[in-house]
Amino acid sequence: MPIGHVRHSCTILELKVAAMEMHIFTELVGIQMLLMKTLEPLLRGDKMAQDQLNILFRQVQQPRPRSSGTPRQARSKQEK
Repeated sequence: MPIGHVRHSCTILELKVAAMEMHIFTELVGIQMLLMKTLEPLLRGDKMAQDQLNILFRQVQQPRPRSSGTPRQARSKQEK
């Protein structure tokens, strides 16, 4: 097997792994957002109606527009 083919296969595998890691990270952020929005009212003893919970699920699942740069860069732009 030529070395170029092996290198190409390794590059493709690395890209697939990176994409999967990004997907997992996105899912974890969604779960974190859902917990942040629901945990406090539940800990206070408030009851949440099913339609309220459905709205929160939809809000978390909505795609967000991509911002340019990191959160730190975004904050520094806001401060200027």
